[in-house]
Amino acid sequence: MKITFLGTGTSQGVPVIACKCEVCLSKNLKDKRLRSSVLIEFQNKTIVIDTGPDFRQQMLRESVEKLDAVLFTHAHKDHVAGLDDIRSFNFRSKKPMDIFCTNDVLNALRMEYSYIFSEKTYPGVPKVNVNIIEKNNFYILKSKEKIQIPLIAAGGIATGKGMLAAMVLGADGVQIGSRFVASEESSAHINFKNKVIEAKDGDTLLTLKELAPVRLLKNKFSNDVLELYKKNPSKQDLIDLLGRARAKKGMFEGDLEDGELEIGQITGLINQIQPASAIIKEIIAEFNFEKENLKDFVF
Repeated sequence: MKITFLGTGTSQGVPVIACKCEVCLSKNLKDKRLRSSVLIEFQNKTIVIDTGPDFRQQMLRESVEKLDAVLFTHAHKDHVAGLDDIRSFNFRSKKPMDIFCTNDVLNALRMEYSYIFSEKTYPGVPKVNVNIIEKNNFYILKSKEKIQIPLIAAGGIATGKGMLAAMVLGADGVQIGSRFVASEESSAHINFKNKVIEAKDGDTLLTLKELAPVRLLKNKFSNDVLELYKKNPSKQDLIDLLGRARAKKGMFEGDLEDGELEIGQITGLINQIQPASAIIKEIIAEFNFEKENLKDFVF
């Protein structure tokens, strides 16, 4: 299996247009990042997770000539804006593109790309074959068998044990995010990194579900959110409180009081800042050690 991170930037990419912060002005190539997407190659199958605004550029950069399926995680513009560019793969394969998404995402795609889903189309319109991910069977073993592509587990994974547990349940690989916040290569502010490694179990909360569910480290801003919820706020009230660039203020500028500090629930397992290579070696070493203890387990 080969996994390529096509982009790891924010919804606006990095650098952000006209931004003068330290990260956006950085000359470090690690601070030049396209919108988030992942390319997975496995057993002659190729899948992309999310087609953002940079999809065309990412496909050209990686010289991708064949694409079997697209998995959409959610319907935000920075994850779906490149869908139209699958038409090149339609032309090469002579068949519709398999796309996998929830009903909510599908409804958003139908609105955004009505010409793709219309009964009356015209030559050159992208062709798709929709596969709905149901909440009650999202484990998708049937879908996995159907399309023969890797099943990637994500969320709450930061250790070799967590990785092994996911693969025992049927995953072919894992996606790890929060653990790498506290890496030396991470462009997060040092204040945020230190806050992450100091955090304990229970120091986060899931909130702002009306906008986009997010897990935050508890601080003054998260307390302000909780206080606002006591007043039965409207969606606009929450938007007004959130304001602009709140996450950037917290995670990249280091404001631990009024900034939005997004992190996963596994933050209690992170206790030091390490090079990314050391984190990966540590996870793989623990995975292999624990795997040896499962005598009858077969991958």
